[in-house]
Amino acid sequence: MAKKRVQDEGFKAGQVFGSRCPYPAGTKEARQWELGWAEGVLQRTGGQGDDAEEPPLIERRTGGWRDWLKRLLGS
Repeated sequence: MAKKRVQDEGFKAGQVFGSRCPYPAGTKEARQWELGWAEGVLQRTGGQGDDAEEPPLIERRTGGWRDWLKRLLGS
């Protein structure tokens, strides 16, 4: 699957919150989807993303950054 398409799917999901990643945790596709999701959230909330180099692939932890971000934004 094309890297850009996976990231675009995550971006669209991030604009509406509450979406779950459809790819297995820890895969490159999951990481790309989550990066897109974060960009979608930033656009929805008026934030700005950065062009920093992509961080290394990491395993998902229970709770995760999405739950933290939702609590931070009050959603």
